[in-house]
Amino acid sequence: MTIERFRNIVKYNIDHQSWMEERARQFREKLGIIQERNLSNLLLLSKSALDKENYRVFEMPFSDTEIGAVSYKKVNGGYIILNSSLAKVNMNFALAHEFYHIFYQKKAHGRRMELYMSEKYGDYEEEHEANLFAGILMMPKFVFQYMIARFSMEQTPEDTELTLLAKLMSYFEVPYMAVLIRCYELNLLQDREILEQLLNVDKERIQEEFSRLWLKEQMLRPSYNDEFPRFKELVSRIGKRNIEEGLMTRQAVKKVLSNMDEVYQIIKGDLHDDK
Repeated sequence: MTIERFRNIVKYNIDHQSWMEERARQFREKLGIIQERNLSNLLLLSKSALDKENYRVFEMPFSDTEIGAVSYKKVNGGYIILNSSLAKVNMNFALAHEFYHIFYQKKAHGRRMELYMSEKYGDYEEEHEANLFAGILMMPKFVFQYMIARFSMEQTPEDTELTLLAKLMSYFEVPYMAVLIRCYELNLLQDREILEQLLNVDKERIQEEFSRLWLKEQMLRPSYNDEFPRFKELVSRIGKRNIEEGLMTRQAVKKVLSNMDEVYQIIKGDLHDDK
């Protein structure tokens, strides 16, 4: 990402932060969380809210690692597929991003199918909004400010700004770029020269810093978890019930399952089954 693009994203986030913080607060209340805190296991915390919207979330490995998630919206409900070929931190942010579309863009988000591009910040305003929402939800302002102050006080002579960002990544379980943007939109880092250096940090360097600090490196690696068979089984059970109640024909259910298999093969692509 260029420094100009980065600054444009930060400016957008600052200009829209107040009302998005209110939406994030409303969403935490929807999840039964009154106080600001980091949201570990966001999927589990959101299960009840998702059930009310008739949404299902499952993981599967994609052949394309630039896609963070695929979401599909039906008339009543839908599903989100998270790309398990990406690191856990990316999947967490993708899930929070998709929640914005589900709960706050029912009318504005007119497409039935959406691809969330991991680590990318597109030109569509609705995508900027969803990324801003995800950042605020996963890294609440006062908690983030407290943790960066605490980690800053713990810095040793061999530590750098990357040390600080790695610890924030580990604590909030979010991607590197999301942490960096949050630091600048909250005016917690400023120096232009440092920003240029931080924008050029690659994944290998981040992993090295995690290793040096004895942080959980697993969150930087893909799990390749594949829950498609469970999801297909669920759809099959629902289809069987609909057949018994006269709501669908056997041929229609068979077609749905066949289409699911076709989409699965397209998304998974040439990934090896032993991943």
